Amino acid sequence: MDIIISFDIEDFITPRALEAQLFWPTMLSRNNVRGSFQIVAELVRKWQRERRQDIIDAVAQHEIAYHTNYHSLHPEHPEGVEDLNLADGLEWIRQREASGLECVRDCFGVNPIAYTPSGDSWTPAMLLHMAEEGIKVATDVGFVANNWYCGMLMKSYDLCLDTYMNELGDPEAISDQIIEKINAMKNNGQSTITIYSHPCRLVTDDFWDGPLYDGKDLPPEEITPPPLRSEEQIEQNKAMVELVIQKINKDPEWNWIDCAQHYEKHAANKRDAAALLEETGVASLGELPLKEAGDESQYVGRRFKRGWPLYEKSFTGEKVIDQGRRLLWTVQGL
Repeated sequence: MDIIISFDIEDFITPRALEAQLFWPTMLSRNNVRGSFQIVAELVRKWQRERRQDIIDAVAQHEIAYHTNYHSLHPEHPEGVEDLNLADGLEWIRQREASGLECVRDCFGVNPIAYTPSGDSWTPAMLLHMAEEGIKVATDVGFVANNWYCGMLMKSYDLCLDTYMNELGDPEAISDQIIEKINAMKNNGQSTITIYSHPCRLVTDDFWDGPLYDGKDLPPEEITPPPLRSEEQIEQNKAMVELVIQKINKDPEWNWIDCAQHYEKHAANKRDAAALLEETGVASLGELPLKEAGDESQYVGRRFKRGWPLYEKSFTGEKVIDQGRRLLWTVQGL
């Protein structure tokens, strides 16, 4: 079974998060594992401002992916494009994300291989923009997980390591619980799983963007950092996650891959941006036709209807959901 380990590396508010942002890539390199780092551009700017070249160098040893320009700062992508048609929404996304992509590319010298939306903030326009920018894989877009959609290869997030970081206990026993979960997924027939974490949760008791919930629009300097875990809990978490990595390393049935390798496995059957343009004969992805979908369209709204707390309670994203539903004709199985 192939295993990807992915990180939504995003907290540009909490000072102590820098410790975790250095720990993860350093620990993985120490254990000869290549992670996939989904990077928020505003965090890269923080590293540069604070001269944390050590973090940049550590992350650069791993796969570089993209996690939006500003993550949770409003307006979120669905908020920004809700009242726009596909072409205008695509242009809004281009303007919102241009400086972020430039920042990540300039810092690491590569084009990101993958994109992960911030929370539930996926939109068809953002997926199409990532596709037109040459980004190959979209992770954690659950409504069409593990298919092609909007010119990108979708990959599910399957097991969250953060779930195991909240209680004091024996790192050995907790790591065994995680290995049991991974084995269960293998026994259920999954050939490739993604385990993932938010590096900040190694040290923080909550996510950094809580003050932005319910549509609150605050500048970064007015966002209060979340409370920190105890020193004992932080050290336990570090020990526990390294044990997980080492146990996976020891099992010959498990093979570490990254998003690029996952893409190569499925590239022969790809339905990327170029394929969509060729099929339809349109000049740009913003001109793709929106078609009526069948019964499968019910799944497109799942992530919005569950509700990410960042949105105002009145926000439904119904118009964005409808765009996603009408682009289900772009779905292709692996």
